[in-house]
Amino acid sequence: MKNRFLGFLRALLRWQSLFTLVVLGVLTYFNVTVGIVGLAVYLTLLFALSPVKPKDKPLLNIPAVENIALPKETEHQKAFIEVPMPVMILRGGKTVWKNEETMSVFGDDYKEVLNKYDSGKNSLIEHKGRYYQVSESTRNTRKGTQTILYFNDVTELYEYKGRYEFSKPVICLIQVDNYDEVMNSTEDIRRPVLAAEIDKRLSRFTADIRGCLRKYSNDKYILIFENGFLKLLEEKKFTVLDDIRDINEGNKIPVTLSMGIGADGENPQVLLEYASNAMDLALGRGGDQAVVKRSEKIFFYGGKTQTVEKRTRVKVRVISHALRELIQESSRVFIMGHTYPDFDCLGASMGMYRAGKELDKDTRIVWENSNSSLKELMEKIMQDEEYRDVFTAGDECLQLIDERSLLIVVDAGRPGYLMRPELLEKTPRIVVIDHHRKTRDAIANTVLSYIETYASSTSEMVTEILQYIKDRINLKPIEAVALLTGINLDTKNFTYKTGVRTFDAAAYLRLKGADTMEVRQYFQDELVDFTRKAEIIRKAEIWPHRVAVAVCPSDVENRVILTAQVADELLNIKGVDASFVLCDTGEQIIISGRSLGEINVQVILEELGGGGHYTEAGAQVYGRTVDEVKTELKRIIEEKLEEVEE
Repeated sequence: MKNRFLGFLRALLRWQSLFTLVVLGVLTYFNVTVGIVGLAVYLTLLFALSPVKPKDKPLLNIPAVENIALPKETEHQKAFIEVPMPVMILRGGKTVWKNEETMSVFGDDYKEVLNKYDSGKNSLIEHKGRYYQVSESTRNTRKGTQTILYFNDVTELYEYKGRYEFSKPVICLIQVDNYDEVMNSTEDIRRPVLAAEIDKRLSRFTADIRGCLRKYSNDKYILIFENGFLKLLEEKKFTVLDDIRDINEGNKIPVTLSMGIGADGENPQVLLEYASNAMDLALGRGGDQAVVKRSEKIFFYGGKTQTVEKRTRVKVRVISHALRELIQESSRVFIMGHTYPDFDCLGASMGMYRAGKELDKDTRIVWENSNSSLKELMEKIMQDEEYRDVFTAGDECLQLIDERSLLIVVDAGRPGYLMRPELLEKTPRIVVIDHHRKTRDAIANTVLSYIETYASSTSEMVTEILQYIKDRINLKPIEAVALLTGINLDTKNFTYKTGVRTFDAAAYLRLKGADTMEVRQYFQDELVDFTRKAEIIRKAEIWPHRVAVAVCPSDVENRVILTAQVADELLNIKGVDASFVLCDTGEQIIISGRSLGEINVQVILEELGGGGHYTEAGAQVYGRTVDEVKTELKRIIEEKLEEVEE
């Protein structure tokens, strides 16, 4: 009865009831009897139809059911209140209503749960080991904007998703980089023990990640394991590389591995393709590293040692024969190097030009933006009438290319570093010959790729090719000089990365008429350049880890060449293991990095979009100042060298 009376009072205070009472009052003024009877009847009906239970009252504070008062609509209100998940209503950032399920699930922690939710960003939240997918709906009302939050418990779905992600297959190709060289350096009686130790350590590694390992060659394996373990391997930086490198069974050369891992593929065929691409990258970068390819993303781990020179020439013989067939099948041959060409680029280009001409093909060297360091050698080359139409502008080459043309890229492996990258798109067949470590954005769709990071220079590689591409090739003395100059440049006068095959190539070029004194003259400096180098070196800084850093002024001539030369000279300072020189060219910040072998400058400059090889690398950075790049370089050096020390 009390509830009915309260409902009667609420109904009486509504504007509809107040209006009716006013009308009945006016009627009573004119006819007392009719007015009193009408008032009695209205009040009786109003009392009889008033809500009995409190829950039958309108839910004025719930936007979804606001102002619903009719008896037939109370079922909607009831369904909203009793929805089997936590529901909260917010107005002005404050909770104005919550259902019983909210208190049952979250209790007094519901405010903490709200703090974890970021509208429109974090739709999945975690609370006490349970996961909730939060959905929201917003509505403007007379009292302001109100937001309803629905918390759907998706813990089981989340756990199933986690198990699925963990159990996805991963394919890993493994190859011992220097198997033949390691075995040849080991006594015959110890070789079986060494091979067994490699298998043992790989089997132990496989057992730790619950994988399946199969050996299909003396130096090659295939490994299949779950994706969850790949994340652990990445966190530990693939310590198996260090474990294999520590093998000591009488071998005089450390054992190193290359690992190509394919993950997140749609099916096993795609995974194997990813793994193969990753393995190509690992080998192209010098080995002793793991490369993980996840769809379009590529990650590198390792690469702590320099590559070992391979004594056998089987590969170069095979490459030479394949290249000869490609040239013979072509209508024209175009040879292109990198921007700001150096002696190595020029020497390799001239060597490949001679290969094309010896096979009776119209051969052109794409040549633009030469630099002053090549001036004397270029003048000597142009004295030979044969070369006056050989060096051709890129626009003219674009007009000459047809469906049977062949493009040979030398001393570069990235499209952005080439003189005319447009030629890559127009030429149907592309060959790459390079000695720099392969990067993730390497030239794609090549018909032949010859990348050897152990080689001192591309000129050395081209010199070897010339010895096999044709019997008794007629190499001109000026071409031999250009090739020897390229080798001399990258080896720093036969000091860095110089192996047996480097001297063999130099001896061959000497037999073909290369004059070592003439080569030496091309490296002489003008007095003004010598003075500028000394001034830059005087202002150099010595950073931790025995790293020297200098900045080349942007207002000097030949600043690109000067930057590289200063980086070389800084290594002559006692106590310096690596050097980096920066220079603002106006369009970009260029960086030259050099190392004596203790520090891998290539992996450092890769973080800035550059590349190269272990002891010599470079980078080009756009849209930043020298100070910004210098600060970033310092951070990268600290990070990379701390990883090596760990």
